[in-house]
Amino acid sequence: IIELENNEVLFTTGSDLTIKSVQIFDALGRLLYNLKGNNSSETYNLSNLSQAAYVAKVELSNGQVISKKAIKK
Repeated sequence: IIELENNEVLFTTGSDLTIKSVQIFDALGRLLYNLKGNNSSETYNLSNLSQAAYVAKVELSNGQVISKKAIKK
């Protein structure tokens, strides 16, 4: 997960898998974004997020779900 300029966030997988979906949750567990994908690298505009900690749940094409913590600057 890489925070880019202009409020965009890049999600990438390090293998030949593709991203099926990305869900963004706040620290209280509320679902803020439910995004779809179909490539190994996806960029989303998350301009509505304030400076805080978030959890991203990424579902891959093989059915695996990866949870990552991220802090928006």
